[in-house]
Amino acid sequence: KFNGGKFYGIVQPTGSYNYEKQLKTSDPILKIAANESMLLNWFLARMQNLDPDIIVGHNLLDSHFDLILRRCQKFKISNWPKLGRIKTTTMPEFRNNRAGYGAALGRPICDLKISATELIRARAYDLQTLWGAIVATGENSKKYEKEFSSLYTEKQMRDIFKSGESVLSFVKNQLEVKTLQIFQMVCQLQAIPLAFQGFGVSETKMKFLQKF
Repeated sequence: KFNGGKFYGIVQPTGSYNYEKQLKTSDPILKIAANESMLLNWFLARMQNLDPDIIVGHNLLDSHFDLILRRCQKFKISNWPKLGRIKTTTMPEFRNNRAGYGAALGRPICDLKISATELIRARAYDLQTLWGAIVATGENSKKYEKEFSSLYTEKQMRDIFKSGESVLSFVKNQLEVKTLQIFQMVCQLQAIPLAFQGFGVSETKMKFLQKF
């Protein structure tokens, strides 16, 4: 959340008609960037202004943060450290898919995928499987299963970007529904207190090592 509300953005698809007027009318908080570089800079500025005490998500460290860093490197965006709270100019090395672990230095991260691997046994740790293992087996399970948004095929994704209405519906579904689902699973696992505890241990170790 930002300034008491949500914020999210998309890139205007190349070669498509302009979505901005149509989508801004139906959802004024939606940011429509002319290109990916502008979207990344806008997102990083929002992160710095919001300065969250913790970032909660799924597969952040192994995938999403790594992707953000790679795109920042491609577009020569130097303000990627705004993901965290520690100023640095050295981008993490992209070895063994570990770059994401150094993307948000100084900020607690609650990654549902990692928390779930530590706390429960599941057939797999993707969102849909975890939803079935953590939430959909409990009370009102049919309701929960119905609410989980399905995965999209490549053809479905192409069809989505044929109209502004379908783009807006997709964005809202992905960011509103899945965000709430992730948060619900994190709370049910009681993973947020563990994330703060783990961050405190790491911070203590860092301060100890800085003395030598």
